[in-house]
Amino acid sequence: MKTILLTPILISFSVLSALAGVYSPADSLANEKDSTQSKYLNWYNQDPEEEFTPGVGTERAYKELIKRRRTPKPVVVAIIDTGVDTTHEDLKGKFWTNPGEIPGNGNDDDGNGYIDDVHGWNFLGNGKGENLFFENLELTRVYRQYSEKFRNKEKKDFTGEDKKEFKVFRRIKKKYGEELAKNVGENQKLEKFSKKYTDKDEILKTHFKKDSYSVEELETLKSDNEELNGAATFMLSLKKNGFDISALQGYKKELDNQLAYYLDTNYNARTLIGDDPSKDDGTVYGNNNVSADSSGHGTHVAGIVAAIRNNDKGINGVSNAAQIMVLRVVPDGDERDKDIARAIRYAADNGARVINMSFGKIL
Repeated sequence: MKTILLTPILISFSVLSALAGVYSPADSLANEKDSTQSKYLNWYNQDPEEEFTPGVGTERAYKELIKRRRTPKPVVVAIIDTGVDTTHEDLKGKFWTNPGEIPGNGNDDDGNGYIDDVHGWNFLGNGKGENLFFENLELTRVYRQYSEKFRNKEKKDFTGEDKKEFKVFRRIKKKYGEELAKNVGENQKLEKFSKKYTDKDEILKTHFKKDSYSVEELETLKSDNEELNGAATFMLSLKKNGFDISALQGYKKELDNQLAYYLDTNYNARTLIGDDPSKDDGTVYGNNNVSADSSGHGTHVAGIVAAIRNNDKGINGVSNAAQIMVLRVVPDGDERDKDIARAIRYAADNGARVINMSFGKIL
């Protein structure tokens, strides 16, 4: 099932839904022309003066270009992100294609060091076609690095620059401890809630003698059994507030990933790639799989830039003339500075005129 490319105002909900393992209901709303969502789907393309909407005035600009009989020239836009779904129906024909590369022949035809880089490059993979999906937070990596030097030491043990670094280490250690404690605490609360939900759900399933029950059935349930009444009250409140068990499961998965990958000092994803992220000797690494089954955010970004206009599918991209160059550097976790620097160099060396990077770190 393909996702509909959403405007920025819908992205946060879509991402939350994706974390829950489901797709946003905006998939269907985007194609309903009479719906409120459809009416305002392209608000960011509208003009503050003409439509009284705080958009960038794309539609007005196109009207002016047509009036002056001017045609926009193609411009290569590098999306440095999670990767982009190159098969997306609303991005057909919108990708930069390396003119010097013959697809799929296993050679570096243009001599730029990257083999079969038809639409860009994936810096989170290896030559075997394996791809990195999870990474530590930068906070975890820095904490691990300093811990090796300062573990079981005190301030009095250092002088000069080492003393300054030790001060930084203590700040990092404190922040890492807070982040770890927060996630452990959230996980424990979620486990407690999940058990409560399961227990009460089982009570109600037993009472109704079936696996599902409606709001109406819960509202009309009358019993002398306090446990049953309590279960009905609990579940009724959840259902009326739109609670979805899949969202709970998605949040649990996210918390598990936090502890297993983001904050685990023993987890080192970089061994899959086979390079040292702290050194840059010019060696090429990665592969040409720019989608890599983890391209949700990058696809949203590419859609905002270049989704096919006026095709009744999702949104209208800002530019008819944009050609998307895909550079995958963002995993689930924090990206590496080396990968970003390499991607910027690749973009500049291969003709990109605009570079989009939308990511950050909590360190």
